[in-house]
Amino acid sequence: LNYNNLEPKIWFRVNTLKSSIEEVYSMLNQKKMHFKISDVSETFFYSKSVQELLKSNIMRNGFISVQNPANGLVVKLLNPQQNKIIFDGCAAPGGKTNHINELTKGKNQIYSYDIDNKRIALMLNNLSNNIRCYRADLSRDPIKNYDVGLIDVPCTGTGVLSKRVDIKWRRKIEDISEMNKIQLSIMKNVSKYLNNKGVLVYSTCSIEEEENWGIVNNFLNFNDEFQLDRADKFVPTEYVDENGCLSTFPSYKDLDGIFAARLIKK
Repeated sequence: LNYNNLEPKIWFRVNTLKSSIEEVYSMLNQKKMHFKISDVSETFFYSKSVQELLKSNIMRNGFISVQNPANGLVVKLLNPQQNKIIFDGCAAPGGKTNHINELTKGKNQIYSYDIDNKRIALMLNNLSNNIRCYRADLSRDPIKNYDVGLIDVPCTGTGVLSKRVDIKWRRKIEDISEMNKIQLSIMKNVSKYLNNKGVLVYSTCSIEEEENWGIVNNFLNFNDEFQLDRADKFVPTEYVDENGCLSTFPSYKDLDGIFAARLIKK
């Protein structure tokens, strides 16, 4: 509760397609901007000089973008490899899409989907040519087949209360059951288009059990062609829960509260 009432820390990610980590940190030092590198990954850093950074050439030239390191853990769990068709669902404004693209050196075909045209328009300004954007309702619309996929589904957002203060007043307990219907329907629909031996990561920015392991467990109970792939193969064990899923809690190392489960199609 105390953490969610503090001013949130703003984290940045280095775009390794446009600059190196060393070059960006050298530029920050030259400008005498205070920064701290994340324990999660040296690609992420926190700075107190937020407004100065947002207005700087470092940001304008696309060398950095705003993103919490917890989202980096989700992409790390996905473990995207080159020469794979990648799907990113509920993708706008494109932070994870771009991070995936950076990790695969900009050489993969990436299909990025969202339901909101305005958010897609914002995303298009920051995407590489190898990324294709589509508007779709992922709870029911058909999509292209893929080898590796990520769905960052709509949720109550209880893991990011420090940054979205309206949630404290706007959310109601019954919203969880409404979200559950959407989350499970998205999971069921997009999983149909995953190629055999492919990977699907289900992710939320919620800390509610019903939206996280509850959805994954429900899906696995009725879809025996899928199995859970333990998160500790890909991320440090300190971020892995008792079910073998990625889980972070607000206040720990200034990370957002997120959940992610990695599933494999047999």
